[in-house]
Amino acid sequence: MDICGLHILQHFGDGGSYNKMKCSCSGYERLLELASVCPDEDAPREKEELMFHNDDGSCQLVVVERNLRASDLCHLLALKNRVAKDASWTIVEQWVDLGLERSLEDHEEVLAVYHDMETNGKHTDKRFIFRKDFCKYEFFHSPQQFFPTDMVDPSACDQVLEPNALQVLVTSADECPVIGSQMWVREANKQVWSKVFMLLRDATLYVSHKVQVVSKLLRKMPNK
Repeated sequence: MDICGLHILQHFGDGGSYNKMKCSCSGYERLLELASVCPDEDAPREKEELMFHNDDGSCQLVVVERNLRASDLCHLLALKNRVAKDASWTIVEQWVDLGLERSLEDHEEVLAVYHDMETNGKHTDKRFIFRKDFCKYEFFHSPQQFFPTDMVDPSACDQVLEPNALQVLVTSADECPVIGSQMWVREANKQVWSKVFMLLRDATLYVSHKVQVVSKLLRKMPNK
């Protein structure tokens, strides 16, 4: 039989107790030539021509090379779209069918993100969007707005130094509050995402595909 130009000859003995296999090529040079003639189609490429959509319906084709970070690509796309450079420009990874999107962080390599998207969602509609995200650095500029005053009880807080705050929280004997949220997850052997509802109470994580189940469980939990 032929395997990408490599001929394998099978000889069956009279007794049929074993198979002998001989290769029609000789030496290692032939194998090296074979590797160059038949490249691995699934191996990640060093560069790809990718399309980046704008909110006005236009788009730009850009050859993205390996190690090109999102922040550098934003500068390039700003030039191609003839818009002013701004720190709020970002690359958005959008999964159209699932209604999900996220802004790439500045340090992320765009080509690596693209390869992950292709691997994990071969049959899913997805794309990159070039747009402004004014909340991109808001957490660092104004972190207090993410923690409203009604979420914090100053009278119940211990006066600890900031470097030791995490250690005190982890080692404290006090119980943590119940936290619940919905999430999109994908199993390792599947190509589709599913929505699940999670509830974290003490050291136990409850997961269900039905929000009614989590709500019922929450109502049955004793108040402490």
